[in-house]
Amino acid sequence: LSENSDYNITVFSRGEKMKKILQAITSLLLIIVSNCSSWRKSELPHVVSWTENEDTALVYKIIFEERSSWNPLNGTTIKASYQTVLKIITIDSKENKVNQVFEKTFDTWVLPGMVFYKKGGSEILMISGTTQDSFGTEDRNIIKYNKDSDSTKVLWSAEKGKYLWKILPSPDGQIISFVTTESAASMVNAQLHFIIGSEVKSVNIDEWIDSPNFGLSWEKNSKTIFIRKNEKVEKVDIANLKLVKASSFPDCFYPGTNIGSIHSPKNNELIIGNFNGLDTYKLQKHEGAIYFSNIPRVSKFSGKECY
Repeated sequence: LSENSDYNITVFSRGEKMKKILQAITSLLLIIVSNCSSWRKSELPHVVSWTENEDTALVYKIIFEERSSWNPLNGTTIKASYQTVLKIITIDSKENKVNQVFEKTFDTWVLPGMVFYKKGGSEILMISGTTQDSFGTEDRNIIKYNKDSDSTKVLWSAEKGKYLWKILPSPDGQIISFVTTESAASMVNAQLHFIIGSEVKSVNIDEWIDSPNFGLSWEKNSKTIFIRKNEKVEKVDIANLKLVKASSFPDCFYPGTNIGSIHSPKNNELIIGNFNGLDTYKLQKHEGAIYFSNIPRVSKFSGKECY
């Protein structure tokens, strides 16, 4: 370059170059550490659980904290501090208004789809976890929460050799059925249990898979429950607790009882959004949804979808 050049050339020694590189690496590490150590609030989508009445529903969401993993190859975030926010709402479809009449926060997660409430009642039935540290773990309890006394009762607690899959209360609310297997990985040695008063009675049903082709459905009179295992359907009469083949059965095994569906008795669906930090509600028709009381009895599945 000539003496009149406008360029300035800075020459670094080998030691200075290494110092600059180390400073850059340190700055990058500080950014990564800061991002990984910062917990931020997050949540799962709302879940709606209708009562047996068109104007009352239970709405809940699972909230938690998460942060980035130290190892980006994990492909997910680290999550903790799970809680469940549960609300009971009333819906005035004519005025297009939704009123919240009750709210409770539980210091654990609940299993989506496994929360039930009858209009006007004081008790809420659910499957809940036993820890805030992780979601959907094998340690699961059947919980009955009394909103009037703000008290919780454990109806069934996780036992060694029994993995809890689902619960389904009878239409009259007097019986709670639930399914267990030996573990989450083992689908054999399945049992169908019934909580009747203070007793728990059990029937062996051989196998259970977490699949749409496996399900439970109560008779409207609460005297019989059907068990679907693929194209095979059996039933248990509560009076004798014997498992026998069913010659006729529900064409749809959802919702399986008169509460807990994501659709209302008149086949409405509640769409929940958020605006400026507040929940918003919109009621819309869900064509094709089948309410429990309208489920036909068949001898062979039609193959239609059930909502």
